[in-house]
Amino acid sequence: MKHLLGKFFYAVFLLVIFLMAILSYRNTLTLKKNHISRFASVGLERKTVTLRGVIVNEPQEKVTQYKNKRLSFVFKTNGIKINRAWINTVGLVKANIYESKQNFEYGDELILEGQIYSPQLPGNPGQFNYKKYLEREGIYT
Repeated sequence: MKHLLGKFFYAVFLLVIFLMAILSYRNTLTLKKNHISRFASVGLERKTVTLRGVIVNEPQEKVTQYKNKRLSFVFKTNGIKINRAWINTVGLVKANIYESKQNFEYGDELILEGQIYSPQLPGNPGQFNYKKYLEREGIYT
């Protein structure tokens, strides 16, 4: 009886590991090869790029803790400029523009130049995970 119970728990353990591996593998397949997040900087490095796309939500203006005006919106990319050539891309970017004199609206087609990077994981246990929050919204950069 003990032997059968041990085999049962071993089989359940292997099944759980197998399912976790499938889910992890599936998540790596969800982003296409030309997804904009593949061009983003990782960590503290910041890379300046030129993006082409369209605003897909209503821009929100806020005043930061440093008293700067920040305009935020989700930008659906369709291209990135690399070495003077445009490469087709897909994916969403959370864009933040500071102290802009221009008015932006939902549906505006733009070419933006700026820094693109992936959000960092929280530094403290239990801290809000902004990276995961954005990923649930389909935003990886």
